[in-house]
Formats: sequence, C-alpha cells, structure tokens
Amino acid sequence: MEGCGKQALKPLGGGQQEFPNLVASGVVYVDKTGYIHRMLVDPNPNFFLARPRRFGKTLLLSTIEDILKRGKEEPYLGLDIAKSMDGVKDYSWETSHVIRLSMASCGTDAAKLDRTLSKRIRSIGKKQYGIDIDETESGPAIFDLIESLYFSFDRLPLMVDGKPRTATSPKVAVLIDEYDFQLNNNTDNKEREIIRNTLHAFYASLKSASPMMRFSLATGICRFNEFSPHSGLNNLTDISFNTDYSSACGFTENEIKLYYDCHMRSVFDEWVKNRTCGHHKDLKDVYDTLKKWYDGYTWDGENRVFNPISVIGFLGEKSFKSYWYDLGNANFLKNLSLDDKDIFSFFKNDLSYVGKVPVQDLRKISAKAALLHGGYLTIKDIDKSNGDDTRTLYRLIVPNHEVRAAYSDEYLMGTIYPGILPD
Repeated sequence: MEGCGKQALKPLGGGQQEFPNLVASGVVYVDKTGYIHRMLVDPNPNFFLARPRRFGKTLLLSTIEDILKRGKEEPYLGLDIAKSMDGVKDYSWETSHVIRLSMASCGTDAAKLDRTLSKRIRSIGKKQYGIDIDETESGPAIFDLIESLYFSFDRLPLMVDGKPRTATSPKVAVLIDEYDFQLNNNTDNKEREIIRNTLHAFYASLKSASPMMRFSLATGICRFNEFSPHSGLNNLTDISFNTDYSSACGFTENEIKLYYDCHMRSVFDEWVKNRTCGHHKDLKDVYDTLKKWYDGYTWDGENRVFNPISVIGFLGEKSFKSYWYDLGNANFLKNLSLDDKDIFSFFKNDLSYVGKVPVQDLRKISAKAALLHGGYLTIKDIDKSNGDDTRTLYRLIVPNHEVRAAYSDEYLMGTIYPGILPD
C-alpha cells in the first residue's frame, strides 16, 4: 500500500477502552486530547456529557484519568494536549488524585445500590490510596474520601512508571462513567424511586465537595431532569450539545482519513484481489458507502461524526453490516418503557422538538429524547430564530443506514413496539 508506511501495521484495537493499555499495545488512537485540554483548563472544569453506548465515553474518561495521574507529557508528545491551542491557555502538567467510578460496576439491584456504591468508594480509598473510609452510605463515603485526599495530598506520593512522584496540585478529580446505568436498567417505578433517592444523596455530597475538586466529569446516555445540571447537579456544565465538544466522541471524516486511511485502502485492495468490490470502483466509493452506513450523528446540527465501533468493525471484518446495533442496544430502549408508541411517524415526516434541549423525566420517558440520546435519532438542524431557549426548534432525523435498518429488526419492532411497523 504505497504511501501508508507504518500506519498499516497498527492494530485497530476496537475493544480497547483503557488509554494506558491502548498505548502499550500500539493500537490506533484517534486523538481526542484537544477536547480534554479545553476541559481541564476551563475556569469551571465540572462537566456532564451524554452520548450513546459504545461511542468512546469510557476511553475519554480513561485518558483524562491517565493525564491527571501521570502529571507529565509522556506519552502525550505529539498529541493535541501537548500543543498550544488558539484562545486556550497551554496545559500545565500537574499531578492529581483521581476517583474514577463506573456505575455499571454497582449492578442494577435498587435496594443494594447505596451499599454497593459505598463499598466501591471504600475499595478505591483503601486499594489506591491507603485510606480507610468508615462510612457505609455512599454520600458520606464519597465526601470523606475526597476530603481525606484533599488534606493528605502532600503526604501521599503518586506512583508514576513505578517511581514515586510528589503531587503539585492540592485538589482531587472525580470521574463517573454511566451515571444513569441503574435508571436505564430498571423499568419499575418503585425501584427507580429508590435509585433516585440514593443517587440524589450521592450527587448532593459530591456537589458539596466540589471546592476540594480540581475537575469532574460525569458521562451517561440520557440526561434526566432529576439529575441534570439544572437540578441537583447544577455545578456541572452540560456539554452534550455544545459545539466545542460536539466531536469529542465518535470519528469525524477527517479523523478517519488521518488515522484509518491505510486500513481503508487495505479493505479495497482485498476486495479487488478477491473480486468482491461490487459497485465500489475506487477508494472514494468505499468512503462514500462508509459515510452512508455509519456517518450522520450530530449534537449541534453542524459537526457530524461516524459511529466509532461500527467503523472499526467494518475495517476489521471488511464488510458493511450493523456492528453497533448488534451489540444489544435495543435493550436500552426496552428497559426505558417509552411513553410514545407513535415514534415511527418520522419515516414519513421529520420529527421536531420545540423547547430546551430534550431531557428525560423518570416518571414519563420521552420517546423522542430517548431515541435522540440513545443514538437512534440525531439532530438535523437547530432553529434558534426565536431567540429563546424555551422555543428553540430541534429537527430530528435517522442518522444513517445502520440505524434505519435497525428499525426493521424483528427484536426491536416486535419486543419494544409490538404491532407497530414503519411503512
């Protein structure tokens, strides 16, 4: 493959979600550190980001954790975070303690959630930092761990590449993955009420500890009213629909050409060799089909991204099919128990949403909001001509061929929307 050089030798690493392991294994890394740079130097570095499943949220959190713990530029030389950005101050490499929690590790049992979450917090304190936390409730436990790390920072060295490194920043970072995991996996309203109360107490304690925190980021699929930045978590800035972060997850077309062009050439060369090109006459045709199948996601109505897990799946198997949907994404919609069964009218007309950015209510799940956050719809464009957020018009469409094909799937239609089929 002329002109590809060593890039062609790099493995795809589609299942790799931990940045240190990704670097060690030498797989392709699509550089998202520019977005991390922007977040870390923000005057109010406390954020919330909603994206569909398997869109790179866990890898984003892992990269942030590594940057904050490592406190030095290696192995980031050459990546965007080590470069100067127009209008953004350079990143100063300071070591921080990091508390990283995956709510998925706490299971779905509503009655056990508080106990399980507090156990996870105590385990992080003991195993990672040698701190004993006695609290058995998750809210007090997370506050005590943050406070202990904050006041003991100078006494606790961090291990970097096997060597102790003295901390230079007195604050703590908190990263929460899949903050809405329990809410998305419990359909019973009584269970959701228990979960809501547990999470309210947990996030209230987290908010009260924010003066001791250097940085925080919570990620999930949906934005629920009860836990949105406009309610209990009002110290977080919601960047889910922010243009500056619209491509922080997923692959842009330029990123695919920069990082995966040799893999694309490899696919086409193999098709030519095996005479399986079909209608693809050249590499441009392959890119065009890739775009038709997996592109089209946008959260600001302007910047579009491809589904990353599907792009990597295609490059690995050299075949166009529904990689993302086949990973069990329909369960997300099934568990939400949507209120609106007439959602498939968009096959005839574009859907629209008037008001503020679509959010969920635990007692009445909106089908439009669920499908938008879940990756089954995307924003076609945003009309703010009224000059009022409460009257902003969001036009929604199906993002691409993979998602459109998912609506005809027997499981999705028969289980979640029985008796309703698109024309």
